[in-house]
Amino acid sequence: MQSRVATLLFLLVPCAAVTPQALAAWFNSSQGIMMSSRNSSALAYKEAGVLTQCGISIYKEPLKAGDLQGLRDIMIDGPSPSKECSGLGLPMVKVREALFPLAKEHVDPVRLSGLYLALRGDLNMSNNASQQMAIELAMAHAEPQQLTDAYVALDHELYLPTSTAQAASVVLAKAGSDAKVLLSTYKAEKRKGSSDTVALQLSTIAAVNAQLSSHGGGRYAKDAMLYNSTEFQKHYQDAWMDEWIDAPMEKRVVNYIPGQEGFQAYRASELSDFFGTDGPKLWTAAKAATQQRIASDGKTYTIEEFKQYFGANSWQAQWDFAPEVACKECAQPVHTAFEVLV
Repeated sequence: MQSRVATLLFLLVPCAAVTPQALAAWFNSSQGIMMSSRNSSALAYKEAGVLTQCGISIYKEPLKAGDLQGLRDIMIDGPSPSKECSGLGLPMVKVREALFPLAKEHVDPVRLSGLYLALRGDLNMSNNASQQMAIELAMAHAEPQQLTDAYVALDHELYLPTSTAQAASVVLAKAGSDAKVLLSTYKAEKRKGSSDTVALQLSTIAAVNAQLSSHGGGRYAKDAMLYNSTEFQKHYQDAWMDEWIDAPMEKRVVNYIPGQEGFQAYRASELSDFFGTDGPKLWTAAKAATQQRIASDGKTYTIEEFKQYFGANSWQAQWDFAPEVACKECAQPVHTAFEVLV
């Protein structure tokens, strides 16, 4: 990877509107999603306003989050071992189904490709399973390297059954984990005489807590309050992992152009990935972002407002599939750390 000196790719410019005419033409084209003219126009007029609010465009160069063309190409192109960004090889009907959810979540095409490659190559999952799981993990903002590292620890080092190692690695990737702590804790528990099941449970807890401790980043529970993984474990006990995975991740506001008022919200893992050892320092110094999404009524709400609108038991599921817009403290449009070269 290139130097870890951050270089801005997006300048502080207003987010250009995505016009219905441009969208319709792309939906209808062979380079787009090859819909009929009538269906293209109807979909374009339905989606143009939301896509503009979310900072999503048809083309960005190079590949970036919120890039319809990049997501389409990564999903439809066939696997290519010679390329850094290998495609998933999905049929067009599946591309159409996944395109808008991924774009509105600001999933980066490169991350989607990395997850597919990890699942298909490192975890040796079937092609169909890898395709589906790559999209699911991308929506959960899982890290490809954490997925691979967890599987290597469980399968290559601890010799767990392949199916067990695959399933546990997927869970750990969604939760965020430290594979070194996972491995050392599992071995320590086995030396104490713990069963494989107990050793895996305890090492999973330790691995998630260690990742959070070193890189930061809590999650929003049903009450819309922010908690760390230890607090989730104490409150939810045996159900803590499901609750943790279902909970939206914390973001913090960072000035992404030093010396200018250009603030953007990032997850802890994004800052660590792209700023190296400075990532946790930036995270610690930053303030929590007031995240916002567009609800089913077309209005923009914060996390607390989502809870009030949908109720404590339903707001998280609604939030997961709601289009993401810039945080209250942020400049427009929404960016991710993948939009900063390092």
